[in-house]
Amino acid sequence: MKVLLVAHEKDAGGVSQHVLKLSSELIKLGHQVKIVWHTPNEPDYISLPLHSKDPVSLFLSSFGLLKLLKDFSPDVVHVHSRMPFLAVLPWVKALKIPVVYTAHGNYSPHRLSKLISLANVVIALCLTHQIYVTKELGVDAEKIRIVGNGVDTERFKPKKVERTNDDIVIGLVGRLVSAKGFSFFLKVFSYLPIQTRLVIVGDGELRETLEEEAKNLNISSRVVFMGKRDDIENIYPTFDIFCLPSIKEVYPLVLLEAMSSGIACVASDVGCIPEIGKNSIIVLPKSDLNLWVKSLLRLIEDKEGRQSLSKRALERSRTFSWENVAKRVEEIYLEVIRNER
Repeated sequence: MKVLLVAHEKDAGGVSQHVLKLSSELIKLGHQVKIVWHTPNEPDYISLPLHSKDPVSLFLSSFGLLKLLKDFSPDVVHVHSRMPFLAVLPWVKALKIPVVYTAHGNYSPHRLSKLISLANVVIALCLTHQIYVTKELGVDAEKIRIVGNGVDTERFKPKKVERTNDDIVIGLVGRLVSAKGFSFFLKVFSYLPIQTRLVIVGDGELRETLEEEAKNLNISSRVVFMGKRDDIENIYPTFDIFCLPSIKEVYPLVLLEAMSSGIACVASDVGCIPEIGKNSIIVLPKSDLNLWVKSLLRLIEDKEGRQSLSKRALERSRTFSWENVAKRVEEIYLEVIRNER
């Protein structure tokens, strides 16, 4: 099968990593895959200015896409961003090539977002996300298939870590922005025993504010701000408990990474989190200080409970291996190709 993956640019965080991992796994399954996006300095990929919101640039890009579609003659086109979808849509319809679109977030419901309903199939990330895509973006529920994001189970796996003391280490990972709920969690942590330590991995606009809040709560001696790390797979195994106190989320990859690392996880009941962690993590109401404190106090005292959660999280994470995700996407490709004939 020939597959053309289309996105806006290579350096686009989670979406670009998703495209790269999906491409790699599809190639392992025996398919011929090409990626087109904005990456002018890398000859391994086809580069078009698909990152631009300028109508003229997008119009010109569409002709580059038409040439690629004719030269490569893909069996299916899989788009991962809205602007490139607008550029490729007229040509795939004219050439009768089936097109799949993955909605990577809760897009605002304006006209451009609603155009994704013209794809043969729209991939949503979970049932909660499917409801949003149907209700807010006007996509027919019959067109929607659910495929969650994947996790690299080889990179993120349990590792033994030498400890110098019996302190309980709680970890937070993510951008330091208000939606992640880190300010709320500092208040939670201030009620936890003195033998607990908090490690915060990530950077962002709220770093100085959060450091100041830690001082005001008299917990700064027990809180470490590590900043952004490229070796995060070596950081997760140092945690006894991973917490995700987000106020807003769609599909947090950090939760999958922590689960795949075999860490006991506690997270807010927002977005796809309850479905990701089904029967394998503790899910709590967002911003409920009393309940978060009580639940963590119990978990800190219950070593066997942490070990049980760790085991269940690891088992559940295997559902989201990139191998499994690619096989599910492959099934969708075969479905749309059959239906297009």
